[in-house]
Amino acid sequence: MTDQTKLPVTLSQQDKDPAIILFGNDDSGKPHASSFDIDRRHDAIKAAGLMGFQALAVEGDVLTALATKIPIGKVFNSGKGFVPFVKREIGQQLDQYAEDHPDQLIALPAPVAAADGESNVDALDELPKDWDDIKVGSRVLAQDDPDDGWWEAIVQHVHASGTQGHPCAMFTLMWEAFPEDGRFVRRFDQVALLHHGFSAAETDLPDSVGAA
Repeated sequence: MTDQTKLPVTLSQQDKDPAIILFGNDDSGKPHASSFDIDRRHDAIKAAGLMGFQALAVEGDVLTALATKIPIGKVFNSGKGFVPFVKREIGQQLDQYAEDHPDQLIALPAPVAAADGESNVDALDELPKDWDDIKVGSRVLAQDDPDDGWWEAIVQHVHASGTQGHPCAMFTLMWEAFPEDGRFVRRFDQVALLHHGFSAAETDLPDSVGAA
């Protein structure tokens, strides 16, 4: 049996308490939901955005108790998550809780498409010295497939994501060498920095050399 066909484990099998609940309805209107612990929160946030689901930060006794009735999810290599069916009653409770507690809904950034006639952002000459220094136009390193290594990408948009309790900076990027591939999103811990001692002209060095 492959990992993708395994049934979700129960809460008693989870090492850490749920930190995020993903939920939503499929095309037929059937409710889905799954929980993720704190170590998987960033992957869960990204999966929710790809799947068109919502995400709640698990805070307070009511949502903590509801999380115990929800199966634990999994994020696949595609970026999408395993969010199984749940009872309609649970789906309704999640919808109502989200409506009553909008402050616990997590913002889900999606790739920002260029507006008609808008050009892509060119790279700045100055490289960011740390992650807080990343801004629109910054050149960073990102991965599409881990087997392909790291490639230079240009920041097109900086997202403020998450809730106060679960902040998560994310960036819309564009491959510098392959702009025709379009824009994509990575969170802050999925990008690497080029050593600021290199000039822009020297950033075509092998990826094992340039990463900070």
